Order: sequence, then C-alpha cells, then structure tokens
Amino acid sequence: MELGEPFAAGREADVYALDVSRVLRRYRTGTDVQREAEVMAYVGGLGYPVPEVFEAGGTDMVMERLDGPTLAQAAHSGELSIPDATAILADLLRRLHELPPRGNSRGGGGTSGGGTSGGGTSSGGGGGTSGGGNNSEGGSGEGGNSGSGNGETIVHLDLHPENVLLSRRGPVVIDWCNAGDGPGDLDTALSALILAQVATGAIEHPLNAGAGAMMELFLQLAPGDPLRLLDEAAAFRRRQLTMLPDEIAKVGTAVGRLRATGRTEGGAVRWFNLTLRFGLELCAFAALAYGGWHVPGAVWVRILAAVALPVVAAVVWGRWVAPKASHPIPDPLRLVPEWVVFGGATAALLATGHLVLAAMLAVLAAGNRWALHASRTGTDGEPA
Repeated sequence: MELGEPFAAGREADVYALDVSRVLRRYRTGTDVQREAEVMAYVGGLGYPVPEVFEAGGTDMVMERLDGPTLAQAAHSGELSIPDATAILADLLRRLHELPPRGNSRGGGGTSGGGTSGGGTSSGGGGGTSGGGNNSEGGSGEGGNSGSGNGETIVHLDLHPENVLLSRRGPVVIDWCNAGDGPGDLDTALSALILAQVATGAIEHPLNAGAGAMMELFLQLAPGDPLRLLDEAAAFRRRQLTMLPDEIAKVGTAVGRLRATGRTEGGAVRWFNLTLRFGLELCAFAALAYGGWHVPGAVWVRILAAVALPVVAAVVWGRWVAPKASHPIPDPLRLVPEWVVFGGATAALLATGHLVLAAMLAVLAAGNRWALHASRTGTDGEPA
C-alpha cells in the first residue's frame, strides 16, 4: 500500500491516513507497539476512552481515526476555559486510576518516544489525530521500573493536554507508549510536572501563558497526591529519550515551581476544600439517615429508610455529581495566611454542623407538636 506523506509527525513517529476511519502510526526508531496496543485494549475494554486499535505489530499500529482539537489547542484558542480544560484532564486521570492493574506489566517500558503532534490536518476540519502526543511535551521513558509507592493501578505516564483529543464522542486519551501498571501518584506527578515545564518555559508551547493557571488548578483537582512522588517523576522525565538537553536541564526549575505552588494550593487550600466538602457531605448524609428513621411505618421500614437514603445519595453524589463539582478556590484566598484558611475551614465546618443539628431539632420539635395536637383532637378537629 502506498502511504504517501504523513499528515502528522512527531519526534519519533509519523501518522498516515489510511481512509476516513483509520490511521497508521509508525515509529521511526524500531519501537515494538505490541505492549502499547495491549494496554489500550485493556483500558478500552473497561470503558476508558481510547482509540480503537485494529492492528498492531512491529513499529506499526492501525487505529481509529479521531478528528478534533487537542485539549491544549482548545484551551489556547478559547474554545475551552482553563478551568474547564483542567477539570477534564484531572477527571481523565481520576477515571484511569480507578481501573485495576493488569498485573503483568509496569509503566515506563517504552524505549522510544513520543508519538506525534496533535496539530495534523483532519477530514473534520479539527486539529488532532489519534496518532499520538505532542512532540514537545510527551515522550516515552527508558525501560525498567516506573517508580515506587503503593496503590498500583493503570498509569499513562504522559497524560497532558496534547495527549487528549476532543473528539465527537468526547475526550479521548492518546499516546500510550509509556503505559502499564504503576502508582497513581507517579502518574499524577508527571502530569503536573509537564504542566510546570510548560509554565516555566522549559518547554516551548503555545499554551505557555496559560499553563501556570492550569498547573495551579490541576494541583487542586488532581487525584491522589501530585507531590508525593515528584522526585521520582523528575527522574523519569530526565531519562526520557525525547527530552532535549536544555529541557532536561530545566526540570529542576519546574520541580521548584511545583513545590512552591503546592505549599499553598496543595496544602491549606486543598485542606480547606476537602475538609469543608467532607463536612458538608457528612452532615447531609446524617440528615438523610435521621429523616429516614422518622418516616411513618414499621420499625423495619424506618431502619431500611435510614440506611438506604444516605447510601443512595452517596452513590449518586460520588458517581455523577462530585466529579463535576470540584471548583478552583478563588484567587484572593491564595493570599490569605494558612492559619486563617485552616481556621476558617474549621469554623465553617462547625457552623454547618450546628445549623444542620438545629434544623434536625426544629423538625423533631415540629413533629412532636403535631403528634401532640393530633392526640388531643379527633379527625373532625373537635377535642377527643
């Protein structure tokens, strides 16, 4: 088959259009795509958004063609706001880390880098393709262990805005050459570090101006602890074969930026958000349990209602509402001393608890008054 010229290319891979629904990604460095294809098939089978792989062997992978801009392109053009783009990135990481590990591979096993840029032409008039990640941000690491730590799951190890395509079927994650089993915190740290590299100018990218805000918001919304395995993430980045010497030399600058930001956003502000949210959720579930216990009916009905109401609410909240309810803390709060933030969160939590308790007591008192009134009157309102 005559492939012609690639319509998208990166540092070590080219993407060719086969037809309107398929593309061929071909590594120029001899990288075997079999493991990458297996990971993509595994996560895709669990419902995670990845391009469908039709064939994989040697350096070639035939996969679904996806037309649309990358997340970075959408954020840069204004099609998406920085908070919305960051929330999408954090949600994709969270969903990935909820998947069980495969149990037979570790991330970071790639020997060559990087996929392709997201800016190729497409039949739909959008920007990206399913070929792979941006050649200035992504890349694969050297073989071997991807990191240490508990909580192993499936990790991508190169999940950044250029490796997310906004296709017709929603955001789709591409460029899985580093993927495998590993600690989720390492995956999160790498995403944060790549954003920091762009924010500090260590990596040249059109999103340089907005990457700082995206990095700060990402530290608040990201799953796990983005800073716990930051040193391991920095070592991983320095080993990546697609990193230029100047980019490697500036990894430390990006790490410093992350740590400086994390002391506020990742410390007091994160504590404020999580503590207040947990307190509100706990009070709400307690109120539902209390209300369920006081429904009319037999004891078993009341017990069932007291258990079922908060459980159903927790499932609905955790599955559909909470992932979309994380909002960045307002900018002025970042200027407030940490002790004020901690104190404010504690006071707000206590005040909320007291308000909920007062509401419960008011409802109980009203119910008692109604019961007393009912016992003293007949059905026609006359005294019994």
